Amino acid sequence: MAQNLSGQEVTKLLRTCTPEAWDEFWAKRFKTLQKKQAEVDGRIPIRYCAIDSTSINSYSSAEQIEYGHAKQDEGLPQLNLATVLDQLTGRIVYAFAYNGSINDRGSYSYIYERMKQAGFPMDQIMLISDRGYPSNSMLNKLINDNMAFLTGCPIAAGSNEEKWIFEQGRELERRTQAWDRIHRVYSHTVTESWQKSNKTTAKVYSHLFYDPERAQAVRSNLNSLVVQVFDELSHGRKVDQRLFQEARPYLKEVADPKGSQHQTPKKIWVIDQTAVNRTADLAGWLNIKSNVVEDSSVAIDLYRLRGLIEQGFDQLKNQLPGRRLRVTEASHLGKLLVYLIGCDLRLQIRHNLMLQQEREPNWKMELPGNSINKLLMSMDRYTVRRNRSCEYWLVDLLPKRVRDWLTCLFRVDVPAKRFRS
Repeated sequence: MAQNLSGQEVTKLLRTCTPEAWDEFWAKRFKTLQKKQAEVDGRIPIRYCAIDSTSINSYSSAEQIEYGHAKQDEGLPQLNLATVLDQLTGRIVYAFAYNGSINDRGSYSYIYERMKQAGFPMDQIMLISDRGYPSNSMLNKLINDNMAFLTGCPIAAGSNEEKWIFEQGRELERRTQAWDRIHRVYSHTVTESWQKSNKTTAKVYSHLFYDPERAQAVRSNLNSLVVQVFDELSHGRKVDQRLFQEARPYLKEVADPKGSQHQTPKKIWVIDQTAVNRTADLAGWLNIKSNVVEDSSVAIDLYRLRGLIEQGFDQLKNQLPGRRLRVTEASHLGKLLVYLIGCDLRLQIRHNLMLQQEREPNWKMELPGNSINKLLMSMDRYTVRRNRSCEYWLVDLLPKRVRDWLTCLFRVDVPAKRFRS
């Protein structure tokens, strides 16, 4: 009969999780998912895998725990966690913990090489990332290695994308055919020619999207922020540090024109209208680049599916005890793996619910209180029992909603009413 492990036994088990064991676990998991998919439709499709990272606070003595750019709980040492999510199945297929001081852009190339070294078939994977990851050198590397990618890109000052937006962007709303009614954005695509190291060229599709509703919201919020902080500074009042940091790019200090010519000029704050205008002109614009996806509608559809990985981070930090890591140096990877397995189950439930709703929009299936915790508690009340070891196991009678949850959300068969072990 199974028994609970003691705290000492749990710690001993967690310490067996090394970086090499992590990579081996994720590589085997990915191959299992590939095999299952091949059994369903007889093929191994390209996997569209979203990559993103989050920071987890910890006071552990592990070398990877460092001060860095905290995405939450500023001022605390942290560990960075990158997660790769298969958008076909909603499963976590790879994760990698790295030093808290390294930013997203600095980690992308290493994660890619590490997946490759672990045995992932990178020629069968297209990594999808947000604007915090790409650099021209990284995209060049992927192109030279003939790897597929789709990534959001920052619109840099002086770039071809910025010039096109400033010169022709206002005309895009007048082009009826540029409107994507599914995603409610205007789109424009340019084919770029990138030179490879072997002197050949490769095509890269640069998709520009304009979201008018988002543009209006960004401009309104920007004006409110800048005016609020400027007003506080002008009256010598204390400004919230976080608000000041957000508004700082749009403010500058200049000599007071009303000051005396015979004294050291007094500095005053003014609004940098040029910086405000640039952000306002670029509001609502998104640039997505890919060397594979030519259709702009498919590109933004794949990019927006990254939202599932954000749900995963929310589950990890707010529903599981993964917001702050309280472990020793030797067991932090094992503890993280436990959290990720729990997070993966929760993501699966959400993903399977979404698929079921897409297949049968009229089927009334929902989570109790829209909460996975409540769902699990609702299922926990049903038990399997027997009086003597020689008898059958007897499963409690399951209501239809519970049977539906098992088949649709957990993808398992409803258990027989009785069985032998």
